[in-house]
Amino acid sequence: MLGFIKIFLQGLLYVVLLPLIILVLALYAAYCIIIFIYMAVRSVIVFFMGGTPLGDLPEDVEAKRILMEREQAKNQDPTQTLANAIAQSSIQIAQNMYSQQSANEATTAETSSDDKYENTIEEMDDGNSY
Repeated sequence: MLGFIKIFLQGLLYVVLLPLIILVLALYAAYCIIIFIYMAVRSVIVFFMGGTPLGDLPEDVEAKRILMEREQAKNQDPTQTLANAIAQSSIQIAQNMYSQQSANEATTAETSSDDKYENTIEEMDDGNSY
C-alpha cells in the first residue's frame, strides 16, 4: 500500500508541475529570442554609426588616451617638451674611470689565467677517448 501511495503522489506531482515547467521554459525561450533580436538590431545600428558593437575595452580607452597625449605633445613647442622630459627624468649617468696602471695589471692577469687553462687542458688530454 505504501508503494502505491508513493507512485500515485509522484504521478500527481509530475502532472501538476509539468505544465509549470513547460511555462517557465517557454517564457525563458521568448525572453532569449527578444534579447537576441534586440542585440542584433543594436549591433547593426552601432556598427554603421562607426562604433564598436560591444563597446570599447579598457585597453582601447587607454590606447586612445595615449595617442591623444602624443598628438598634443607633437603640437607643443619642442623646447618645452624637452624641458619637461629633463625635469621628469631621474637618470644619473656615472662614468667609470680606470687608471692606466690598473689596465696593465688586468691584461697581465688575463695572460696568466690563459696559461693556466692551457696547462689544465694539456693535463686532461691523456690520449684516452671514451
